[in-house]
Amino acid sequence: MPSPADTMASQATPIPPEDLARIREISEALFGAKHRLPVAVVIAGAPKRELYAQALAKPAGTTEVQAGAELRHFERAGLLEVLAQESAKGRRGRPPKRYAKRRSHIWTLARKLAEEG
Repeated sequence: MPSPADTMASQATPIPPEDLARIREISEALFGAKHRLPVAVVIAGAPKRELYAQALAKPAGTTEVQAGAELRHFERAGLLEVLAQESAKGRRGRPPKRYAKRRSHIWTLARKLAEEG
C-alpha cells in the first residue's frame, strides 16, 4: 500500500529538469530565494489540501527541509493554512505538518512566471 507521501507526490506534477534552473533564476531574481517559485509552481498544481514538505520536495527539485521552509513562508503570507494534526496510533515520530491552499491569484501567477521566463 503506498504511503501518503507517495500518493501526494504522484499527484504533484514535477517540474521538468530542463526548466528547473531557469525557474530558480527567476525565483532568485524576484524573491531572493531560488526555491520559492519552484515550490509555488508545484503547490499551484497540487490538490488544495494535504500539502506537506515531503510530498512537495522532489517535484519541486529541492530538499524536504527547504520545501518546509518555503511552506512556512507561504503560511506567514496568508497563502496557506495549517491543518490540524491527527494522531496516528502505532506510528513513530511526529506527523508531517500539513497545509491547505487558500484561494489566491498567486498560484496562477506562479505558473505564468514559470512559463514565461
